[in-house]
Amino acid sequence: MSLARSCRSVAVAAIVAATASANAGDCAVWQHHDVPTPHSRGLLYGVDTGPGGETWAVGRATVQLSMFAFDDEPFASRWDGAAWQTVPVPHPSPSAPGQREASFYDVAVLASDDVWAVGTYHTVGADGFPGFQTLAMHFDGTSWTHIPTPLTPIGGTGGFLNAVDAVAPDDVWAAGTRIAPDVPAINTTAVLLHWDGTAWTEIPDAPWFIDLNEIEDIRAFPGGVVWCAGHFGNAPGDNPWLARWDGHWTLFEGLPVPPGRNGLYAIDGPAPDDVWVVGQSLSPIGTVAVVLHWDGTSWSWDAPDVGGLVTISLLGVGVAPDGTVHVAGVWTNEPSPATPLPFLGRRRTGGAWDILETVTDGPESAWYRGLTVDDDCSAWVVGQQQPLLAAAVRLDGDTEPNPDIDGDGQVGFSDLLAVLSAWGPCSGCPADLDGDGLVGLIDLLIILSAWS
Repeated sequence: MSLARSCRSVAVAAIVAATASANAGDCAVWQHHDVPTPHSRGLLYGVDTGPGGETWAVGRATVQLSMFAFDDEPFASRWDGAAWQTVPVPHPSPSAPGQREASFYDVAVLASDDVWAVGTYHTVGADGFPGFQTLAMHFDGTSWTHIPTPLTPIGGTGGFLNAVDAVAPDDVWAAGTRIAPDVPAINTTAVLLHWDGTAWTEIPDAPWFIDLNEIEDIRAFPGGVVWCAGHFGNAPGDNPWLARWDGHWTLFEGLPVPPGRNGLYAIDGPAPDDVWVVGQSLSPIGTVAVVLHWDGTSWSWDAPDVGGLVTISLLGVGVAPDGTVHVAGVWTNEPSPATPLPFLGRRRTGGAWDILETVTDGPESAWYRGLTVDDDCSAWVVGQQQPLLAAAVRLDGDTEPNPDIDGDGQVGFSDLLAVLSAWGPCSGCPADLDGDGLVGLIDLLIILSAWS
């Protein structure tokens, strides 16, 4: 899921998280996992889980060539069930080292040998001026291949692909924005592409408004139905852009959003008539989370009550097969400028939002954005953190704390002694029942509550 240009210039670091139910005891505890990136500098924009739990995350890595020379290169990492493993990506830019820039913004996983990643790369146009072009690459289980798109560059700037979603090997969709110098009063137009197993083709006549038009995220369904969410206006996030392609375009206007500047950044849903979209609404007093739901007939406002948070932006959404909705983003409790804090949304089950869920053992300053859901208790989230470090936090619904440390079939004094003897920093040890890298009071309470 993508929020491309809005976040391209923020800190170069990466964080991955997996989130689950907000109700204590429903799911397991947070677990930390390193995300190695080349030269330890990078950030992640998109994540996707395919069949069998095959999970990939993509973004960019920054390589420092000298004191003043840097290259940004597309970055991909695969979760092997125990750790994140970097999958090398050839740099698509023909520019000389020190002048190369490229990034992945989203990924779609069909299988371990059928992975699509999209983004942009820096090159020189037909007129000799440098600019950015759409990037689509495919991984076949062994290596990446750069697949051309039909977006012919006009001048130095071509466009960006912010989102990709795959229904089948011959039914893949990608979307973003392109320059439109041939349309009066338009800077960029929204673009939707389709892969039929052989080549990319552009879906014609995407709706557009004056100034900037950009698709940030898509959700594709069998039968050629694609939901698209984004924004248009003088600046990113000015007005919501929401449309559906099902053989013809339907543009949704008059959405139930607050007055002011509204941008949509992520979309997901289990069916074409059950779709969720999230974003932000800017006002003079702060930024409000936007959550809209489509029930097959109309859009309704359904944002969580976040209490006294001054600023909150939702940048990712994922919906489990049972209808549980996860949202992710960033928040602050101070007026701008303020340190961004990670927000791991709420979970919606049976028509109600549960309690607020945030990362307390993760980085103090972070953005969460790309999000993919396995089930109601397992969801990966990717983003970035400060300072320039890569990190990972995971909450896996398949792993519950086991207070029977000695494995004798009961929880008793020997388990209590195991906790007391390991008291303090002890990442990965059996007594670290809550998985926070520290054996302490919470682990002791887990033992006492399970005493038998």
